[in-house]
Amino acid sequence: MSDNEASTTTKSISFKEYVKDCTNLRNLLIFVYLFIGASFNFYLITFNMKYIPGDVFVNTSVSCCAEVVACFLCGAMRNGLGPKCALSTAFWICAASGVLLAIAESNPDWT
Repeated sequence: MSDNEASTTTKSISFKEYVKDCTNLRNLLIFVYLFIGASFNFYLITFNMKYIPGDVFVNTSVSCCAEVVACFLCGAMRNGLGPKCALSTAFWICAASGVLLAIAESNPDWT
């Protein structure tokens, strides 16, 4: 089968027809919810970097280095653990980081 024949046999559907299926609509809404949450948190962390105790330049450099490492590891973690387990693991890592940050803010000796 040539490329021209394959493209003519594929039926394209409209977005309205696509979301008529409840599973597609549910998956789309979950994706939008997670994307908005992740985007908001990503930009909020960058915005609030100036309030983290310590030198703002060192904190930003550490944050950037951690992001580079995370970008390299996230694909391997998703492939190794699967999407659901990888998302849960990332959530617990973020929760632990939040607790450590709260401890660091309450203890002035850490700065």
